[in-house]
Amino acid sequence: MTRTGAAMTTSHESRSGDDDFARQWEQWHTDHEQARLDA
Repeated sequence: MTRTGAAMTTSHESRSGDDDFARQWEQWHTDHEQARLDA
């Protein structure tokens, strides 16, 4: 994970809905990893 990504995750940790954010983040990361591999 990038430093920016870690900071984004930390900034959301105390919010209600953090589980939903975590799922969105995981999906975003997966999509970008796949795109990078396909490039």
